[in-house]
Amino acid sequence: GIAAVNLTIMSRRMQKSIFSQQRALSDARKAIETFNSQIRMATTPLSVVDSSGNSATQGNRVLFARNGEAAGKRAIELKSVDSDMTTPGDNTLIYDPDTSVANNEIIVARMISTTDTAGAFRYVDSRSPLQTFLRVGDPSAGTGQAAANAATGANWQGVEINISVAPRN
Repeated sequence: GIAAVNLTIMSRRMQKSIFSQQRALSDARKAIETFNSQIRMATTPLSVVDSSGNSATQGNRVLFARNGEAAGKRAIELKSVDSDMTTPGDNTLIYDPDTSVANNEIIVARMISTTDTAGAFRYVDSRSPLQTFLRVGDPSAGTGQAAANAATGANWQGVEINISVAPRN
């Protein structure tokens, strides 16, 4: 009776945790592949945009183009429904292949947050790489253990994406 119920509950928690880890790894891999395939082919300089829409050193949107394209034709952006980039439940990482066309964005990852309150992307100038500060899965801090368990299973589940990618051009 009780032992079987406890075993079933424990088994479901483990399945949820394993699924969450697999999803986080898959989304992290897709994000890294997107950065590598898109930013490496970009021309310099890139442009990072802050939450006010202004050009900045660090923010949650990076605009770029390839050879022969208008500046800012493409974008990678961390979007949030509640405007809180540290709570991943409603956040998505998107790739926009043409910023002049509405609703053509591709979702790269869900349940993603920034690990740096200044923004998910940092770019100083054409001599430096684009740096990313992202975490797929539970946030690294801020929502409490109960919320993390509800979202992804027992304990904190997540993968951090802290990479630097330099355009080749």
